[in-house]
Amino acid sequence: VESTTHCSSLTLGSSILTLSSSHLHTLFENDLFFSHLSPLERELSFRTEMGLYYSYYKALVTAPSFTAGLEGILRDNLTEYPSTINTLRRFNLYPEVVVGGLFRVYRAGLHLLGATGVHCFSIRRGLGQPPVQACNGLGDPAYFYVSLVFSLNGLLAAGLALLGCYLSQSLVGGVLSTLAFFHNHGEATRVMWTPPLRESFAMPFLLLQLLALTHTLRHRRPSWFQYLTLAASSLAFLLPWQFAPFCLLTQTLSLLVVHSLRLISAQKFLLILSALGTAFLLNILLQFANTLLLTSYFASCLLSCMVITLLHNMSNKLTYIPLILLWEGSLVVVG
Repeated sequence: VESTTHCSSLTLGSSILTLSSSHLHTLFENDLFFSHLSPLERELSFRTEMGLYYSYYKALVTAPSFTAGLEGILRDNLTEYPSTINTLRRFNLYPEVVVGGLFRVYRAGLHLLGATGVHCFSIRRGLGQPPVQACNGLGDPAYFYVSLVFSLNGLLAAGLALLGCYLSQSLVGGVLSTLAFFHNHGEATRVMWTPPLRESFAMPFLLLQLLALTHTLRHRRPSWFQYLTLAASSLAFLLPWQFAPFCLLTQTLSLLVVHSLRLISAQKFLLILSALGTAFLLNILLQFANTLLLTSYFASCLLSCMVITLLHNMSNKLTYIPLILLWEGSLVVVG
């Protein structure tokens, strides 16, 4: 019976992934008529900081080679001219690096097959304006970029459905979670209007991280598997978004309260902290020791919570719950 439930949950998640991705693409197309815009107009549709992020992706896919494009964003003298900056350290640009690399691989594969991957046509503008050419298909850089973002965000709805199934131990929980998500779709996400924003790449991994965390909390004796899945999902959430540490800060403080109430063991809490700490350290290394990460509240909170866990025997002498909360809360504030 349990095996059947797992298969049904995965089937539900896969179906919702496909449905959500298609829905997002349709909303985006209906808003901008993206398929009938010229290449320049497509780039101009990415307003504010969206255009900045997309420009780095464009630099990667139009460079003579991927390494040359990567070198260009590691030593960028255009963004803050005349200064030369490492944009991977300054901004969270790993999504553009990954998507740019995938596009170059896809384009190379098309070249080997003698295909273009696009369907081009002319659009008459009228009013004496010359026609423009529009190309649709994954062979077009802008089309590839937004299509991958919408496919990734299909994972957001799928992850929510799987989390609902796992928490309720039934398909009903997954279905209700999905219905609530689509009913409040406009408040739950804005990826269909702003594909290049950082949260568009990070939020799907937050659901996977919550699923990994829930599985760790439910497991009586978490092993290396729970540690690795939690660390990997946390890293995938941290890398694309500069505000992800604030989300994990609130998560860590919530877990501290649960630990203070003696609802989870010190060993399990320490394993969760270790996984989050590993992900955070790897994030710092991959972002070339970004000072905002090093001095963040999340970093100090992790260290404080680890000290609290190591002093678990001392706090065990306190039997009055408010005193435990006061003691451990004071340590966090001091940290």
